[in-house]
Amino acid sequence: MKFISVIKPFKNIWQVIIAMTLLDFIFLHYLFPDAYDNVRSFIVANIWGTSIWVTQSLGNSSVFHFLDDKLPWRKGLLKRAIANIIGIGLYSTIAFLIVQVIMYSLFLPHVNWAQIWEQSLEATKITLTISFSISFILTFVGFGKNMIAMEVEKERLQTEMIRYKYESLKSHINPHFLFNSFNVLTELVYEDQKLAEKFIRQLSELYRYVLHAKDVELISLEKEFQFIESFTFLLKTRFENRVQFEIDLPYSDNEMVIPMSIQLLIENCIKHNQATSHSPLVVKVSIQDHFVVVENNKQAMLTSIESFKIGLSNLKEQYAYFTDHQVAFFESDKIFRVSIPIILSK
Repeated sequence: MKFISVIKPFKNIWQVIIAMTLLDFIFLHYLFPDAYDNVRSFIVANIWGTSIWVTQSLGNSSVFHFLDDKLPWRKGLLKRAIANIIGIGLYSTIAFLIVQVIMYSLFLPHVNWAQIWEQSLEATKITLTISFSISFILTFVGFGKNMIAMEVEKERLQTEMIRYKYESLKSHINPHFLFNSFNVLTELVYEDQKLAEKFIRQLSELYRYVLHAKDVELISLEKEFQFIESFTFLLKTRFENRVQFEIDLPYSDNEMVIPMSIQLLIENCIKHNQATSHSPLVVKVSIQDHFVVVENNKQAMLTSIESFKIGLSNLKEQYAYFTDHQVAFFESDKIFRVSIPIILSK
């Protein structure tokens, strides 16, 4: 509970006490002028008023922050607005009645329960009016602030998505990638023309997918899998037995991923690990609990590799735009694993 937010404008507790006393003084002066008949009645009235003020302000603030954690605005503006009004209204009523009973018991023990109940219900009308007014104000302000925040976040993530797609596209058509692909193709033309022909088709399919992917936010797991088949074919042709792939992606029609996200993870495996015939790099791609999991055995490179800054943190932000399920990472001495959530189409 973020109680401190209620007294944040004040530097210390004495300022809070002074502020509450002044509020009580004004409140009592206009509504209960009899509270000034003597010193005792003034002290009792201020204790009474302060107790109500503290329980209502701190409690309502706590309810508001509790809902921030359990039902944030981004999960549904209407649901959150209704929860605000109901939550604050219920708390205000219960807290006020409890304070009334305690105060009557301490300072007016001669009043019977019937009178306590009757007077408390009458006073509750005033409290509820104030609480619901505060609730509507908080809801209106929260609604507006979160609408703005959500729009800003949406724009930021869309910008990140565009940058991600641009960097992804650039990484695939950079000179190094083309140079390596054409080197392989040149050798195949002389050694195995049928394989060279298949290599060209797969390379063509890969670039067709890349050009298509830049225009969509999500793509079916089936199409991503077909793209991965083309991509891994090129890698297997290039690295031969130095890199091994174990891919098992049973997909459904409504399952989606961010375009080239699986390819990005596979590419990172190749970039950051060495692979030899005696110690091949093994890359596994599978589905586990509605996540696509890409895992490799760790075989650190002897020299560092230039990064195109398409990091895992960027991929994590992209998925945060579409789902509450987070991209997960696991690393040990022997393996590195990344799990990306599967997004169900509506």
